Amino acid sequence: HNASDLLPQDPEYCFHDFTAHLLELVSSRLPQTSRSIPRSWKALQNILDIGWKRYKYFLENPEALQNPEPGQPPKLSQNYSDLENIPPPVNILIMGGSLLQGTNCRKMVRDLKVPIGLALIECSWGHRLGAFLNQLFHMPLVKVTKIGMGGTNTATAALLLQHELLPKTVHSPDIIINGYSTNDMHAFTINEAQHSNTTLGDQIRTMMENFYRNATKLGQKGCTTNYEPLIIHFDDYIGNEQREILATMEGSFAVQSLSKYYGFSSISYADLVRDWVYGDTRETWFSPEGWYTKEGDNTMIREIHPQLGMHIVAAWVVAYNMLDMVTTFCSVQPWQKPGLEGRQDTLFQSYEITQHYLPQLPSLRGDTKYVPPGKPRSPPLGLPPRLTKTLSLEEISELWKNETDKQRNESVSSCGEDESFNRTKCPFAWVSRVPVLPIPGVPKTEKGDYLAYWEAHAVGSFSNSKSRSWDFQKDHAKIGICPMNGIGSEMVLEIPSQATSQPIDETYSLADSVTIFYMKSYGERWENSTIKLDILSKPANESSFISNWTTLSSVRLSGYHDKNTSETYTETIKLSSDFLIQQLRVAITLINGETFKIMGLLVCQLDMHD
Repeated sequence: HNASDLLPQDPEYCFHDFTAHLLELVSSRLPQTSRSIPRSWKALQNILDIGWKRYKYFLENPEALQNPEPGQPPKLSQNYSDLENIPPPVNILIMGGSLLQGTNCRKMVRDLKVPIGLALIECSWGHRLGAFLNQLFHMPLVKVTKIGMGGTNTATAALLLQHELLPKTVHSPDIIINGYSTNDMHAFTINEAQHSNTTLGDQIRTMMENFYRNATKLGQKGCTTNYEPLIIHFDDYIGNEQREILATMEGSFAVQSLSKYYGFSSISYADLVRDWVYGDTRETWFSPEGWYTKEGDNTMIREIHPQLGMHIVAAWVVAYNMLDMVTTFCSVQPWQKPGLEGRQDTLFQSYEITQHYLPQLPSLRGDTKYVPPGKPRSPPLGLPPRLTKTLSLEEISELWKNETDKQRNESVSSCGEDESFNRTKCPFAWVSRVPVLPIPGVPKTEKGDYLAYWEAHAVGSFSNSKSRSWDFQKDHAKIGICPMNGIGSEMVLEIPSQATSQPIDETYSLADSVTIFYMKSYGERWENSTIKLDILSKPANESSFISNWTTLSSVRLSGYHDKNTSETYTETIKLSSDFLIQQLRVAITLINGETFKIMGLLVCQLDMHD
């Protein structure tokens, strides 16, 4: 309870009693929140090693910590002379939508006139998780980085992971938490499913599978890396994007099948409170208050953002499951044989070796007469084949072996003298609300930084403030680029920029894909909103001022949908591999409607080894 006091924002612990009530209600139910635990303990072993080194360091060097002060969280002492040698914290990356941003979390603070200053992101469960764990251990053991983008879903996160577009501070996270479950049930995902002629559950399964496979590959770069993140899916969705009870659980059913297949952790806030919410859909401690706006009115309206109670409890749910994984790992650790990296497939080694570490196992008589053949072999070490509807028992073993061989060959090809592995995967990358991307010049948080990055690649009027036809706009905390001069507003970007000093590698294509993130919204301003996106190229080393650009692809995108929400869609255009692309232009023109909003643009290599 004390560790849940949000310091320094709430030094008087104004929500002391409310938090106590929550603790009373949920404590005995926390075991219900665990849906699946990791199949491999390798990641957890790595996390414990990292955490133990930092914990031990602080015990041996207490002067590295600032003297505890009332109302202040544990933190490093800035006067400590050896800060650079402090072992790193456990890095936790949380990716999610508006719930992770804390939307509606402060409503109770305002309604009750609580005298505390609390920023939206500080109220959210992601921020509370880091504060809770550090206060629990009385030292800063973990560092939580949040990528929260309202109106996005798991597909966005999968793209960021695929291209390794993560903040530099957490480029190799130890724990990755997917917090998109509510956003994955949005109209956006439903429309994507309809466009792909599939179900909502199948669409969510595809997005989450891409997320998981791209997340695991973060630890497989190079030939000496021995790194594997712990991946957790966090389900916080209880409604009411859909009103039918079975429909609200379609996403969780899809993720559960994946977690059993791949062996990643799945946990659920929704399972903790589901019967309380169903028993009284007017309660507001755990579900959104806005479902009913008038007393006695049984008309339910759309609202997916719970209040403060959910954020406090959600942090507990994640922390409980992390600690539960640790205790489970410790209980099975004797079964993990030394030198084999804590994989459960070590059980398929010699029985005598296992018995050496677990002497309580019975000794073998040495009589094999009644030991039948057909003992299972150790599963392949690589990722299994994708879980498609056509994947069958007859073919999965061979496909898994082939998949592992392919992954091994790709890993080997990145070793040695091949510097192409370290090339920038995305020569142009900007995504709204991703604070720092791991390439030079990518914008931070202010409009000036955004402009400097885009203007460096702009051709023509975008770099001239007086005649700029597209500019950055911020509405409801959603920063994007909008047309300023109505129909005909054009923006052209050149990659690499004309001013770039980076030499062009004539043996590789600059990019093989262009992905645009764009908003779809509603209302009169957005009716008929349409842009034309043209991708052009020309031979390498040819002057940028020669106008023989060849159109590689041209698409039209609509910024309107018949839903009272503003959501971010993505469109990826794959470019032909028939020839090398070393100069590229992306031209975007408003061809209909009053406005449009671009939320991000990536020019990337989909796979450096293809």
